[in-house]
Amino acid sequence: MWFLLSIVSALFSSATSLLEKKVLLKEHALAFSSTLAFWVFLLNIPLFIIFNHAGIPPLLPLGIIAITAILGGTAFLFITESVIHMEVSEISPLIAIGPAITALFGFAFLGEILTLPQIAGIIIIMFGIYILELKDRSHLLAPFKALVKGRYVHFVFVALLLYACTDVLGKIVLSKYGFLPGTYLFYYQMFTAMFFLIIVIFKRKHMNVELPKTRMDIWLIILIAILTITYRFTHLSAMKLAPIGIAIAVFRSSTVITTILGGRIYKEKDIARKLLAALIVIGGVILIAM
Repeated sequence: MWFLLSIVSALFSSATSLLEKKVLLKEHALAFSSTLAFWVFLLNIPLFIIFNHAGIPPLLPLGIIAITAILGGTAFLFITESVIHMEVSEISPLIAIGPAITALFGFAFLGEILTLPQIAGIIIIMFGIYILELKDRSHLLAPFKALVKGRYVHFVFVALLLYACTDVLGKIVLSKYGFLPGTYLFYYQMFTAMFFLIIVIFKRKHMNVELPKTRMDIWLIILIAILTITYRFTHLSAMKLAPIGIAIAVFRSSTVITTILGGRIYKEKDIARKLLAALIVIGGVILIAM
């Protein structure tokens, strides 16, 4: 069951990424993120009313969810800013290294032992990233320079670190405190919407941040919100049923789909190399999940 949930989550996540790129070609990253957070929360309310029967949860797990929402919201801002300035087919393989970071976090902070397949998976993922950044075969050291100097590559890596924290904290709330995925998602989106509301109020005093106004962009954001709820709910359900590393590894397989379709839809260059990099990264992710 968890595998099917992860596959569904991966498919909807890929669709979400492709539509986000379309909107972000015209919209400010903060304007898009805050509007999306509002609609995702709004659309979650009916589901919460229907499925929640536990009343108000204890303050401690609510506090953990609030911290998770702040970290996740910040990570999403970094990702959206990167999507504006980078190609979708280039970002997707980078995002796929999330399970490797989660495995390292488990080793560093939870005392979890890294197995040989997991170590091999991390090395393979690093090789995949090298292939992704190897745009000129005559300059073999160029990928290392890109990783060191690339501002928006740094944004992606910071976002992945934050997402690794949210995955670990989310697993704790789902498992230790027995939250249902729908209940967790409602509170997570509530705190996320509050987080972005505070940022928009502050930013509007210092910079011109206009929220989406055209009917087409608003309907696209509503569609993205529906897809976002679907992939987050199925992802949380999979994490509740399976070990976090395995669930995330299957979920991140969406990067291959996004790399192929994103390259074709937005007519990006050198798709074959990016697809090869994505497949190598996914291979490393599978090893980590073993």
